[in-house]
Amino acid sequence: MLEEEDEQWILEFNEDERKYGKFYKEPTTFVSLQMIYVNSKKEIERITQVRQQLDKENLLLASTLNKLISERNYVSQSHFRLYKLLLYNISVEPEEVINNSTKNIHEIKDIHEIKDIIFEDTINYLKTVNTLFFIFVEESTMVLKQHHQPNSTTFSLNRASRRHKRYL
Repeated sequence: MLEEEDEQWILEFNEDERKYGKFYKEPTTFVSLQMIYVNSKKEIERITQVRQQLDKENLLLASTLNKLISERNYVSQSHFRLYKLLLYNISVEPEEVINNSTKNIHEIKDIHEIKDIIFEDTINYLKTVNTLFFIFVEESTMVLKQHHQPNSTTFSLNRASRRHKRYL
């Protein structure tokens, strides 16, 4: 009789655990990528979305990020360049969801450099909302002129300002 009660308690516990398991925080293993392409008329030409597996748990390497940018900068035979990179990573605590106090849930970070991106652990149920936004602008809207040095990697963004470093 005691064994049946122990088994019943374990079965009930496992059933409850299965119901609420999706509300535990876990490492992030993938992220949604949203590519937004803005043409020379400053109109959104295309939006694409793909799911990207992270290089390691909670980590997207800079090399992977560079590869993604270079692979996705042509659309309809037009060349685009990365204008802005934004990160939306839900880092709300399970208690905040239960208490309905999710004031910190809507935070978008502006990424200024191409470097490794570290994601925070996310509630399993909300993992699909983690998104990295790439905003590309058509290359014809930006005048890029390489300097006279043959092996130089610095560019002027426009002729008027003659800035030598390119930041996102």
